[in-house]
Amino acid sequence: MSDRANRYWWLGAVFAAASSLGVGVDPGISQTPVGTADNVLELARSQQLDQLQRQIGRFVSGGQAIYEGKLSATERGTGRRELTLPMGRVVASLVAHDRAPGANGPGVILTVVSAGQGLWIRLSQLSEQPGVTWSTLLRPLAATAGSTASCSGCLADLSTQPQTLAFDRFVAVGRLRDIRGSKFLVEVSGRLERVPSTRLRLADLEALNPGLESVLRDEVTGFTRRGGEGVRRVERQLRHLVPPPQPSAPQTRCERVTHYSAERFVDLADLSRYGVRDLRIVGTEICCLDHDSHGELEQCTAEGRR
Repeated sequence: MSDRANRYWWLGAVFAAASSLGVGVDPGISQTPVGTADNVLELARSQQLDQLQRQIGRFVSGGQAIYEGKLSATERGTGRRELTLPMGRVVASLVAHDRAPGANGPGVILTVVSAGQGLWIRLSQLSEQPGVTWSTLLRPLAATAGSTASCSGCLADLSTQPQTLAFDRFVAVGRLRDIRGSKFLVEVSGRLERVPSTRLRLADLEALNPGLESVLRDEVTGFTRRGGEGVRRVERQLRHLVPPPQPSAPQTRCERVTHYSAERFVDLADLSRYGVRDLRIVGTEICCLDHDSHGELEQCTAEGRR
């Protein structure tokens, strides 16, 4: 992730963490001085725990489901080199989403990943279309979704997180985004079983990495094994607004940027035991941006490194 993308992702995380601590934000940047180093580290800890909840906690708590089993999938009529997923082991995540593929409304998304074949496929059901399931084409792990197809009554209601997902008569029909709107089919066969949260392992989440939201992708795979734990050292930043050093420059927006490091950890035998430790402030700087520069000329002055 680029430095600029990393900055704006963590601004969003600061917003979520700061809201829970009662710190004002606009948007994602605290307008209330953070103050002491202890307060900064408290906010940093909250930020890191929020990230771990999205990476691991939502699955081990049972709020979001993970499935495994054997599946095959075939696409026909795409007019390109058609991909086929032979029957084999897959892992899948089932998550709620406020905007599922195929519509502007909320729904649930089942992302099926075959690490062995280097392919994934995404199935979704929308709250506004009961009984209808949407499917993407088969895609290489690094590719985006593209065209979608749909079928009615072809899969159980995913919103109930059923114990078993049986693909006995799944044939979805769609139209390509070409000038002719060519018709194509996606056929899926197989059976998936929900994995009890107590049986989840870090390897299950790592296998799902291509199906995670883009802001979480590669976060889980960054853990290394140490003893009975998975650990990952990260460096991140917190920002909050400060007055411009020169009050005569009203168009200047300034922030104090606190750089910190932390170690994330998770018990490999029990993923519900995760957390963050060894938080350290690395350094601080004041960064100012003239509103007329359109975000391209931020000037930063270091306050110190530790």
